[in-house]
Amino acid sequence: MENGNLLKFRIYKILNGPVQQAFVYVFHQTYTQDTDVYTSAVKCGITGYFTETELAALQREKRPTRHSLPLLFKILKTCCNPALAVPTSTVWNNSHDRHEDPSSKGAVENLLLTFMKTYENVCTVSTPFSQDQFDGTISDITTWLEWLIEGAGKFDVTGRWRECLERVMVLIHDILLGEHKESSSAEIAEDVRVELHMRHRQYRKPELDPMCLWVTEAMDIPKRRSRKTPVLGPGKSVGIQDLLVKLIGKEAKPATGVCFIRAEPGCGRTSLAALLASSWTQMDERICRIGEYEAVIVVSGAAVSMSQEDLVCVVLPLCALTHGADKVRLWLSDARVVLVVDDAEELSDERTQEIKDLIMHCRFLTAIILSVPSFYDQLRHNWTDVPTVNLHLNGYNREEIVALAEWLLCQKTARADPKRFKMFLTKNICRLAHVLKYPNTLLQTCRAYAEKPDIYDEVTTATDLLWTLTLRRINEALADSPQVVTEKQALQWLTTAGEKALEAFRDGRRLEGDYMKHLESETLGNLSSAVCWNLMSGVFKQRCFLGTESQGYTSLHKVQEEFLAAWYADHKILEYNKMVSLIGESYCAYQLALFMGGLILRLRRDSGGALQELDERRLISAVLNHTDDSSEYLNFNMDLVAEVKAVPRLVEYIVDMSEYPDEWNVSAADAQLIPIEALLMNVAPTRIFLNVEEPKVYSELNRVIGFLCRVDIFLWLDSMCQFQYGASHKMDRIIKAFFGDHVVTKIDLLAGCVSVKILRELVSEPAFGHLVYIKMRVLDKISLSTLLVINKYLPKLLWLEVKIDFLILEEDINNLPCSTVPLMDVHLCRTGASCIPKLANLLGTMHTCYAGIHLQDTSLTPEDLFVLLKQLQKRSIRLYSHPESRDKFRRWYYPQLSSCNQSVELTDELAQELLGFDDRIYYSNHFVGSSCFAVAIDAWNLMSYLEEQDDIIQFTYQTENLRFTKRLDGTVNIEERKESKN
Repeated sequence: MENGNLLKFRIYKILNGPVQQAFVYVFHQTYTQDTDVYTSAVKCGITGYFTETELAALQREKRPTRHSLPLLFKILKTCCNPALAVPTSTVWNNSHDRHEDPSSKGAVENLLLTFMKTYENVCTVSTPFSQDQFDGTISDITTWLEWLIEGAGKFDVTGRWRECLERVMVLIHDILLGEHKESSSAEIAEDVRVELHMRHRQYRKPELDPMCLWVTEAMDIPKRRSRKTPVLGPGKSVGIQDLLVKLIGKEAKPATGVCFIRAEPGCGRTSLAALLASSWTQMDERICRIGEYEAVIVVSGAAVSMSQEDLVCVVLPLCALTHGADKVRLWLSDARVVLVVDDAEELSDERTQEIKDLIMHCRFLTAIILSVPSFYDQLRHNWTDVPTVNLHLNGYNREEIVALAEWLLCQKTARADPKRFKMFLTKNICRLAHVLKYPNTLLQTCRAYAEKPDIYDEVTTATDLLWTLTLRRINEALADSPQVVTEKQALQWLTTAGEKALEAFRDGRRLEGDYMKHLESETLGNLSSAVCWNLMSGVFKQRCFLGTESQGYTSLHKVQEEFLAAWYADHKILEYNKMVSLIGESYCAYQLALFMGGLILRLRRDSGGALQELDERRLISAVLNHTDDSSEYLNFNMDLVAEVKAVPRLVEYIVDMSEYPDEWNVSAADAQLIPIEALLMNVAPTRIFLNVEEPKVYSELNRVIGFLCRVDIFLWLDSMCQFQYGASHKMDRIIKAFFGDHVVTKIDLLAGCVSVKILRELVSEPAFGHLVYIKMRVLDKISLSTLLVINKYLPKLLWLEVKIDFLILEEDINNLPCSTVPLMDVHLCRTGASCIPKLANLLGTMHTCYAGIHLQDTSLTPEDLFVLLKQLQKRSIRLYSHPESRDKFRRWYYPQLSSCNQSVELTDELAQELLGFDDRIYYSNHFVGSSCFAVAIDAWNLMSYLEEQDDIIQFTYQTENLRFTKRLDGTVNIEERKESKN
């Protein structure tokens, strides 16, 4: 007996071949418009019957022969009247298996509907066909096709419907033979297309649009978070639609490429894989350039590892059965194919190597491999000999979370107010985004609000949200159970689930497999099987791999695992267990510790009473010391204060048990008002360093700045991204927030980019009268001139650092003012040998002394640079600062030196003794980057000159192949440049 899946495959080929051609014949006989379908649909106002994807396909492809069977059916139903019934007719509601008269009214419509129901059954039912099912279905399809073509023949003015019927029947006969004498490349390609279409139709459509997922370039993730290893921001964003463009570039023909996409479980990896398959199947170009491929093969790493068959037999089993694995492999070697491997962490080492070998032996195969972060590192290590593109899937970003939630509520219910829900999200998104980025949790959150609009009235933190959702799912599970379960039993089950979650966390694993089996077993020991099933299926989800059966229960995502583990860990801390014994030392417990803090407000003693002060202190101490230096980690403390809702007594415990730096480094994009406000009421830092990088939507920055304006504290406003060449952002809006006599903040450092108008206005504002350091990128000569004389209006200004981001050497520089600021740095780019005289003139005009000259993207040779330095020397331009200037700057910059007696001069030697390091590098630090190729002998004059100049402390000249460096000890070293590998 033949393989049941192969029988099903043949039926699908018939539906997408002969039946599709019959539908095309019906279209040609019944479509009477004088324009294409898309234009007609727009003209007649019936586009609402089609999805956006279908409309895009109609607009792009005018030929009906290229459309899928479902789209053809929709066209026939909506656009082919009056020959066929209008789409609202009841004729389209019911199909019949027998049609006595093909020419009777409604017969064609019923047959079309009957075919579509058969098509849906074949696509959605995953079980193989038996021989009897196959024979019966073929008999029905053959009969229906005869009736359909004969019924449509009444509209055929040529009367040649029998010729169409004969062609269709020949095609069916060829498919039923099941034999390919030659298995040509074209035949294999067609069968691959049909097999993949059949497989892709079985993938469940995500409820949330995967096109909105947030993908960025992958950055290295520290295994543990501490004050020494802060979490890096996301890399550069990559649009989902440009995924293949990022991988293969803009080559005329797709070439071999490998892309690793790292994502935490639950972030949408499988949805992304299904999107790639769907975009190719529907030919909609949601993914740019995907239409250039002959196949998009999606396979789960679990399916590959569970099979003992050849890899080709796993990825294309039906084609391998039809044509043989060797012939399919040969076809793959020269075909344009995208291979998507989901759940790559499930692959064995042997299977991973097989996939790698397959990719390397194919000329045009593009591979996209999705895995969890832990396996991603191993993949990169094993694929070092292959160029790869490394990306990170972040789930949904803040903007998409709010937009999708609003869309969901508008679609799902008319009772709940979307505007109120949007207000809740935008107000708390900085605390909820890391939970709502997961599609499953975002769906749960929206559904809960749709059913009960007041459910989030008391929710402000991630702990609140997960607690609310978890209890809701537990209560729903227990409501349908005949067994009465008390609240104490429900919380005890939650503790048991937390115990298994903590075990999985400590082992660095996901909460699934054996952990879930043990939880299920223990649940059955205390509760009925019905309650157990309700709880497990309600709180968790089925672990499903593409192309395989369910593999049991799993946590929704890592954050849910950490939340449950935190609930159990809190209870164990109250039982005098040590934190290190609970969580281990290998994995980052940052979020788990925050949940432990947030859950303190939910805990009760065994007697039912509230926790005592000693209990809360014990828990706070454990949370603060979850790593060796976490009690000194300001950002963690701020997050913890937010998670405990800034309850005064808990804030007091946090402050008492923590150490705080003199300088607070705060990210403006992630700053939250409540923790900053609460901590500043208890701690007095020397200054706050407000890192103003690219803003995030729905941030609390405006509220934070509004509060800081009322605090008498020194503040640094620094934006490294605005200081970069070509940056587009400016700091005008933030600076203007500190304008006014009511502002008591003292801003003594400003770095970034501002307009000329703001630059001129800020000198008269009280908050900026304390400026000591200005680091500014200027875009025109007026801004530069304003900066060069700004110290006349800012008496405390000691250091001016200017980055000139325009072609100043092409302008008249003779009327530029000369700055008298004590310390100055200048940055320029794109200079060459011909610019040396004008460059020397510019530097001599702006100042007489530079702590740093930074020339980037130049073409200066060693001899060119030597000539420049000699010209500066002739103009008496010093490349080192005055001792008095260094003394003043040190007293301001280093908190530990600010209290030194003013009568004691802070010499370089004394400063080194007090600081513990030599800081002279900051006052003479010069850099020149050049694209030229140099040899050591070319730099003889330059090296000799640098060695002779004792005042030049640090000087780096970097060419395409060498790096010349003068160091603090006065030596000049030459080293070969080694390009870092990504």
